[in-house]
Amino acid sequence: QHLLPAKYWLAVIGHSIEHSQSPQFHNQWIKEEKLPAHYVKLDIAPDEIEDCIPLMQSLPFIGLSITSPYKQLFAKYFNAKRPVINTLIKHNTFWNTYNTDQDAFTALAPQANQILLLGSGACALAIAEKINKPVDLWARSGKSREHFLKQFPNTRPHKENIYDLIISTLPAKAHPQLPRLITHTLLDLQYQSPSPQQIQYQKLIQGDLFFLTQAKLQKIYFKTAIMNKEM
Repeated sequence: QHLLPAKYWLAVIGHSIEHSQSPQFHNQWIKEEKLPAHYVKLDIAPDEIEDCIPLMQSLPFIGLSITSPYKQLFAKYFNAKRPVINTLIKHNTFWNTYNTDQDAFTALAPQANQILLLGSGACALAIAEKINKPVDLWARSGKSREHFLKQFPNTRPHKENIYDLIISTLPAKAHPQLPRLITHTLLDLQYQSPSPQQIQYQKLIQGDLFFLTQAKLQKIYFKTAIMNKEM
């Protein structure tokens, strides 16, 4: 089978990302559309990431997916208008910043009045920005929770057990600490672990669908960047 040379490089950057489905998804459409590009996985340790960013910019990358724990770091480094990003597209010597997690949330989440957000990390920050109204928060104490409350001072502490919508950004290791909850819709943003068993729901929007939705939106940015180079 003939393989095109990889003139253009794409990557997902995070730590730890052995579970990432991004290379499989993006290399599939690149192959199907016979484009001269390749998507790789870059697992970079936190004590190395700041040294690696300038090096990364000198290599032939034209698009990057940013995942945990670097979504806020890259937003700050590249002077993004939003505090959390997950997509970078190179335009000449400048990098455009986007967040397809936010777009996927807008596309998938139903209208709801009583909303509970589980977790206070980068993904939770991005989602809260799109909700644009007070929400209840369940999150373990620590710096990320303090930062979240500073960014969204109208956030209410979790008190109820029944909600229209519960949004989980939590990894499986945090599930055992959750209280028993009831919701009409559970939107689970994690695709590498099962949904929390402590939550009783009528409708489940699984993490796989969330990943696929945001990845399809990333594809548009990546493909456009490649096609612009080929013109």
